[in-house]
Amino acid sequence: MFYRCRCLAKANQLAPDALAHCVGNIRLGAMHRMSESDFMDCLNANLISAFHTLSAFVGALRDRNAHGAAVLVSSAAARIGTPNHEAIAAAKAGVEGLVRGAAATYAPAAIRINAVAPGLMDTPAAGRILSSALSREAAARQYPLPGIGTPDELAELMLWLLSDCAARVTGQVWSMDSGFSSIRPLVK
Repeated sequence: MFYRCRCLAKANQLAPDALAHCVGNIRLGAMHRMSESDFMDCLNANLISAFHTLSAFVGALRDRNAHGAAVLVSSAAARIGTPNHEAIAAAKAGVEGLVRGAAATYAPAAIRINAVAPGLMDTPAAGRILSSALSREAAARQYPLPGIGTPDELAELMLWLLSDCAARVTGQVWSMDSGFSSIRPLVK
């Protein structure tokens, strides 16, 4: 998790006013072959951790009567049916519902809550999917804008959503999936 902090003069301590929840895992496989423990691990890592982390963050802001911003990470899999993604799609769709509900609850307190929904990113979590040149090339071709996203690209969007530049943005899920969830590439 990433916290951007500001100094509170009266308390003379650092207190977070921004949260980026970047915790999660990818559990792939058809649900009829997925164990209950793998499914629960996916829910716990992606949705349950987001709920509890966001709850603590919002609670601390409210205790100080402070405003702030949070960004959670969803997935393109929550927006479009993708084979063998049932567990991660369910968990990340839950994250998107959490974002919208919490944004509605805490907007009057000037607490902004948004999410980003990336496609496949070149991260350790995707290491098995991108383990060979052939699988990396095949994965890159499935996107209308070819290629695999980078964590730095996603971090820039998240930083913007946490910044004062996005002061009027809340309850939104921003796709960064090269068009995967909204357009189809030209089949070559």
